[in-house]
Amino acid sequence: MKVGVLTFHFVPNQGAVLQCWAMQKFLEGRGYDARVVDYRPAYHAVRYAPFKNPFAYARWFFRKYGRKSLSARLRAFARAFLRALALNAGGTDRRVAAAFRAFSRRHLRLTEPYLSLAALRRNPPPLDACLVGSDQLWNPELLDQDFDPAYFLDFGPDSLVRFSYAVSLGKSPSNLQLCQLGPLCQRLDAVSLREAVPGVEEALGRPVHVCLDPTLLLDAADYADVESRERIEDDYIFVYGFETTPEIETALAEVRRRHPSCRVVNGSPHRVKLRCPHESRRVYGPDAFLSFVKHARCVVTNSFHATAFSVIYQKDFVTVPHSTRALRMTNLLGSLGLASRLWGQEAFSLDAPVDWTEVRARILELRQSSVAYLKAVLDGTLPRREQEEKAGDGSPRILRAFAGSLKDADALKDVASGGAATALAEQAIRDGGVVFGVAFAPDFRSAEYAMAEIPGDLEKLKGSKYAVPNRKIGGKWVYELACEKLEEGRKVLFFGLPCDIGILMTWVEKRKSPRQNLLAVDLICHGAPSDKALKRFVDGLERDYRSRVASLDFRHVKSDWNDPRLRVVFENGREFSRPIYETDFGFAFKFDAMDACYHCRFKGLGHVADITIGDCWGLPRKARGYNPLGVSLLLPRTDRGLAAMEKLNSARFGLFETDLLSALRHNPFYAESAREPSFRKKFEADCETKGLRRAVQESPGCKLFRRAIWKKRLSRWFPAMKAF
Repeated sequence: MKVGVLTFHFVPNQGAVLQCWAMQKFLEGRGYDARVVDYRPAYHAVRYAPFKNPFAYARWFFRKYGRKSLSARLRAFARAFLRALALNAGGTDRRVAAAFRAFSRRHLRLTEPYLSLAALRRNPPPLDACLVGSDQLWNPELLDQDFDPAYFLDFGPDSLVRFSYAVSLGKSPSNLQLCQLGPLCQRLDAVSLREAVPGVEEALGRPVHVCLDPTLLLDAADYADVESRERIEDDYIFVYGFETTPEIETALAEVRRRHPSCRVVNGSPHRVKLRCPHESRRVYGPDAFLSFVKHARCVVTNSFHATAFSVIYQKDFVTVPHSTRALRMTNLLGSLGLASRLWGQEAFSLDAPVDWTEVRARILELRQSSVAYLKAVLDGTLPRREQEEKAGDGSPRILRAFAGSLKDADALKDVASGGAATALAEQAIRDGGVVFGVAFAPDFRSAEYAMAEIPGDLEKLKGSKYAVPNRKIGGKWVYELACEKLEEGRKVLFFGLPCDIGILMTWVEKRKSPRQNLLAVDLICHGAPSDKALKRFVDGLERDYRSRVASLDFRHVKSDWNDPRLRVVFENGREFSRPIYETDFGFAFKFDAMDACYHCRFKGLGHVADITIGDCWGLPRKARGYNPLGVSLLLPRTDRGLAAMEKLNSARFGLFETDLLSALRHNPFYAESAREPSFRKKFEADCETKGLRRAVQESPGCKLFRRAIWKKRLSRWFPAMKAF
């Protein structure tokens, strides 16, 4: 049976190459014909090229810090550019790469090279099964700042057995990343991680097996064939890590006091700089790394694989948790009963002897379950994805994304986005149902829930209302009214913010109302602005224009949906029209949400609606279904939601499937809460005493706001500026 291994096999990283060899060695020892898939994507080639292109190298770091300010990204670009020049001039990287190439040529069995996912899909390697793992293949920070579908085995024929083995996410994933993992893992027949990560099993809706890193599937004797004969003379403390921190210096000082006769050998890549007297070793390959760890008196590290090999060779060691990727180290040492060697933990002690017999017994126990998982997948005794039981609490997940817009251009101008809410509401009315949504109050200073039972009632529900609505109708809670309609046997379509849908579901559950007649639709929510923001804004406009407001549209579209304007028409015929984020209300909407919005529990996997709707941002202008007047995004999370979408009138609303990962990537607020600005409380206090306009002008955030305004203007005038 031909089994492929897809991993970081070509990077000049000791652990990455050795875990790849260990996986290959283990499979061959079990009688499989193992091959390493030689996948070398361009984004890795840029970072790890022996001779670096300074511009491409610096651009990678510019992208990495995409959420930082432009000045911070430019500084990162400049530092990376200069670093690339320095590395090229020094030549160290070329010598290190040569040592790694020599090891790979001798010990790794590679397929033909693949330089892109497209190449893998076009001409996949002839395999019966393929595993992805181990290492941090699902850590976007080590990729191109996003998941790579290749590392989810999105290539090859359907008959290929696909599974992950001991893949690491590096650190706890964000809510957005958890949402992306579900669709990415759809083609995998089984999933295994190296560390137990909260939320992943629920996100995938299937069992997740926790397995040992491949290096721990082998014994120390198994590495004898690839160990170098190169030795460091005399007793030494071996330091290997990936970042310079005060903690690693302090830990090293503690170890030096314990071993005063030992010299210090720093075998780290160029990221770790030590202040104490030491000898540096940079140019060596994985075979020499094994020798350096094996013969050291003590190892000080913040590397997972240096920790793993310290355990394999039963060395005295101290592991300093990495500042951003400590999860894998703490999990490993905790599972082996070695928390006493984890720096900074309460149990840490260099004086407590390690019971290597007990550690060995724990490794064998963990190894047994890991080997059983591998054997079951490859032998076909582990149920494949379509037969696996659903994991977690049975919460619905997004597996598909749709987009669409109303086909009537005039009707499209009167609604928000592409009119998905209008299309769903019209269908509900045709089916004899009742619709609950949000309308403006008569004076436009607030919003309130309203009920529609005939087509004419839907007009007041159209368009966006960026305000916290009054949740009572005629003195009765809207959730109670919805439950009453359900109990009368009526079909109910309920629109609301994610938190409103959460409250509605609580009412339905407590009253035991018939859930099958309810279609709940929530919105991708940036955060609900303060309930006083709209009132203050309208008060100011009516003073300036000396007239009452006749209509208000937060998303008025003239010709381009990507450039909506806040449009207010007054009774005296005058009009106010400006991009919403260039208004005082836009400032309040952006920087002053309700307290709960900054830690919303209805984000990501917390959504409980049947359908989530929003804007289909990121849809290319030349893509199928693109409409310059607006395109809605629809994310069905239940069969009920999917059925309601499929029932939409095709003559009225054009619906088409779109890329889910792109939809999530361009709508981060589906999964992430807004970030609370440091100046928010002062801004609220100033609004109370000085009014909205002066509060905006005097806010520390006003400079950021004006900068964002000019950035948007420049991007409209010069589209190339969008890259910044």
